[in-house]
Amino acid sequence: MKISFNWLAEFVDIRDIDPAEVGHKLTMSTSEIEGIEEAGDDLERVVVGKIIDVKQHPQADKLFLTKIDVGNEVLDIISGAPNTKKGTHVPVALIGARLPGGTRVKKAKLRGMESNGIVCSERELGVSDDHTGLWILDDEAVMPGQLIPGTRVASIFPTRDYIIEIDNKSVTNRPDLWGHYGFARELAAIFGRKLDPVYTSEQIEEVTRAGGNDRVEIVIADKDLCPRYTAIMLGGVTVKKSSYIVRRRLYTLGVRPIYNIVDVTNYVM
Repeated sequence: MKISFNWLAEFVDIRDIDPAEVGHKLTMSTSEIEGIEEAGDDLERVVVGKIIDVKQHPQADKLFLTKIDVGNEVLDIISGAPNTKKGTHVPVALIGARLPGGTRVKKAKLRGMESNGIVCSERELGVSDDHTGLWILDDEAVMPGQLIPGTRVASIFPTRDYIIEIDNKSVTNRPDLWGHYGFARELAAIFGRKLDPVYTSEQIEEVTRAGGNDRVEIVIADKDLCPRYTAIMLGGVTVKKSSYIVRRRLYTLGVRPIYNIVDVTNYVM
């Protein structure tokens, strides 16, 4: 079983504690920790870029010559992604950047044309396994004004985390620990810190009242066999790519993101 340090820290404030210390305390008091792995990095020299011009490569049908604004300059970069489109914001690995896979970005020539950087997919940045095209940052839920050319991508989409691997045998008799919130509760007790609720009362109210006066009628035929059953009505759901934080968390925990209505079932489990 894998749990995310950052996710735990949303429920109990442990950001000032070394992940190794968290693992040690859990091993001594709760369950055996098999290991702690650092996931992601700070993506140094990977910045937001805005594609301001796209032309077909004269010597290659599947390559594009782009001009990309990276804040302090406009770079000529060659892209092979089918979704290369003028006006979109994409992550740009500048010359000298080292990508999570170990690739060092250098100036290159492709079919006789210079490329001064790399426009990246999610997989190239270790965000997810999606390499079908460029990571289009405009599709993400960001605050107005965040996608400014030259801004470090990791300052908007943090990737660094620590993944704690739990020995499954040590929690088989503790179903309360079969998820992140259970371990957050345990850490709150260990370190004497406040445990925040999964959702605020305002968030719960927003969801439960989203359908107006619509209600789901539930009939329990045998209350001895099923004393309680709850349900909620959802509507207006659009099938699309999940948010960055959901995709990133699932990927670092070993689950492949697909799209929102599939990912949400894995996320809550």
